[in-house]
Amino acid sequence: MIFTRLLQKFVAAITLALIGYRLKSLSQQSLSSSKSLPNVTKRTNFYFVHVAESDDLMPLAITRYTSYDDNDKVLNVEQVIYENDLFYLETEVAVALQHGVDVSLMTCEPFSNFPSIEKLIEQAHG
Repeated sequence: MIFTRLLQKFVAAITLALIGYRLKSLSQQSLSSSKSLPNVTKRTNFYFVHVAESDDLMPLAITRYTSYDDNDKVLNVEQVIYENDLFYLETEVAVALQHGVDVSLMTCEPFSNFPSIEKLIEQAHG
């Protein structure tokens, strides 16, 4: 029920900004805990959707993670609702991108409110 209401808010919002990035492979320096992570050599997508309209029912973000097999066929799609933990959200997004998982993030917050993700995107896009 809550997800349906949130989705209606996202779809109904008049001002919608979509920022799509095709990221270059991310370096090991992108994450502080990335010592055991492999480098990703394929391009990874990051989409940021900002919804201008907000109310008390809106979570911090709704994020969809999409992973692919070696033939670029969808292997898994997972959707996570982050209620209010910015650090956890940014960590999960960074690890997903490091592993070559596409990320779509929908939120009422401006992109500047996600400084770690913003820095990671700038480094990878850059």
